[in-house]
Amino acid sequence: LQRSLAMDPQSQELLTGHLLRAGDWRYPGLVIGPGLSPWIQHLVGLDPLYLADVSEDLLAPVLGSFGPEYRNRVRPYIVCESQTQGLLSTLPQGQMSWVFAWNFFNYRPIEVLYQYLLEIKKLMRPGGSFMFTFNDCDRAHGVALVEQNNYQCYTPGRTVIQLANALGWQVRERHQGVNDCAWLVLTVPGELSSQRGAQCLAKIVAKSK
Repeated sequence: LQRSLAMDPQSQELLTGHLLRAGDWRYPGLVIGPGLSPWIQHLVGLDPLYLADVSEDLLAPVLGSFGPEYRNRVRPYIVCESQTQGLLSTLPQGQMSWVFAWNFFNYRPIEVLYQYLLEIKKLMRPGGSFMFTFNDCDRAHGVALVEQNNYQCYTPGRTVIQLANALGWQVRERHQGVNDCAWLVLTVPGELSSQRGAQCLAKIVAKSK
């Protein structure tokens, strides 16, 4: 939970813009490995918002940061990475407009990242996007993090892009900021749309006799 990525002001501004545009109440979305990241505040408008991580202990801090009313609307899920397939099979398929993972895949080897790319694509609706940071080892800084035993994995950007393209993802943006900050924004072909006309709030009450 204490792991962080050093980020320059330009990258921070660009990231904030992405998330503010993504937090649209007309669509559901997913955050993988939310940890203590402050970026989730820009995505609470997604309806519903799904949170996923590899243990309940890692989800507890972010769930505890919400008030009780909003907490009851969040959908937490536990991912079992020991499975060779079906990592995200319990999540609704073909529904997500936005999936976000900050400082999560930096610590996953290329084989695990590929499995997530495969399964996250099944979660997306046409036109949906997947934004994630990773340790881009096309840069010398990324390679140094691996060699210094920083627990980050060797995931060259060109290889990740090749894998994503082979699965049918389109690369919308590749960002290489200063120091640790590198991400990809992948998109599913198609046009993002929703049939929701308004955001509704309601409760179930007993029918009067």
